Amino acid sequence: MFILQLGPLSLNGPLLLLLAFGAAGYSVVRASGIGGEAKDRIRSDLLGGGILWLLVWKTSLLWLDPQGVLAAPSSLLYLEGGTTGRYAATGIAVVYVALRWRASSRLLASGAAALALYAASGALAMQLGYAALGRPEFAPATAAAGALATGVWFAVRQAWRRAETVRKAASESAVWVVAAALLLGVAAEAAHVYEAREREASAGVGSAAGQLAPDVELTLPDGTSSTLSAYRGRPVFVNFWASWCPPCRAEMPSLQRLHEAFDPRGVVVLAVNMTTTETRSEAGGRYLAERGLTMPAVSDASGEAQRAFRVRAYPTSFAIDADGVIVGRYEGAMHYRAMAEEVERLLSSSTADRRERP
Repeated sequence: MFILQLGPLSLNGPLLLLLAFGAAGYSVVRASGIGGEAKDRIRSDLLGGGILWLLVWKTSLLWLDPQGVLAAPSSLLYLEGGTTGRYAATGIAVVYVALRWRASSRLLASGAAALALYAASGALAMQLGYAALGRPEFAPATAAAGALATGVWFAVRQAWRRAETVRKAASESAVWVVAAALLLGVAAEAAHVYEAREREASAGVGSAAGQLAPDVELTLPDGTSSTLSAYRGRPVFVNFWASWCPPCRAEMPSLQRLHEAFDPRGVVVLAVNMTTTETRSEAGGRYLAERGLTMPAVSDASGEAQRAFRVRAYPTSFAIDADGVIVGRYEGAMHYRAMAEEVERLLSSSTADRRERP
């Protein structure tokens, strides 16, 4: 998850892109005219399936992390089920439209074609959104596949409309499909080169995955100073938060659970209060004390850490391995299960690195 920060306004980035996915997919299917006499029904069912997908995705936290929801009901407003929730939502939505179209094989075939076109054009719109926002989730190969699939569908449709014989239409369609497959291969290779260059460009100190975490100064609860490098040798999950931030507050119970679960395994869960954004410097410490939260807490009294880590959305978390290298960056609130999965991955990465050393 990531947040788009527009001044004081925080927007759910994935939700906006998913809405763009649905809008683009629906618009393209509408323009295609798939379904003939049943086209209105197919469009209506796709719209219903999209709404069902969103509802399942947003409420998946109820069964993925019921303990967290009971501890902080407001988490339903700011958190969602992540990858597992998306898979569940997709499965349920596909079953829904399939049941709606089971009346006849022709309707099912037209509906399946519309669903494929909906997915391809929607994926293209989402990837273009990632690219426009400069997000690391941008996948050139996926964007190319979406564009080619959408383009080939319309090309094949035109071929069948204007062809004089079925054989000629089939031949022209085959040419388009083969050309698309070749172009997709070229796009995949270009994406591989692009990703390799991105990894090379990210080397050094910075706030992106693969970079060495900035060694910033932090203020301990007793007023003394420390640095992030003081935790070197142990994996660290760093969370930038503020007491006035609703998503940050919703995330706190999960952060406390993470500390209790992984502290015995050597992982530091570090809550960094963005003190310069608070109305009072002691607001963060008071909030933690009032709620009995005991995870290690420090303050970014000068705003240096917030700037060095380029924190633009609240909250923002970083998974940093024992060597001080950032393994993951996560913008927006996370539920406990998602945090735990990332920390397990962090521990696996650290263990593998140790094994490789002579």
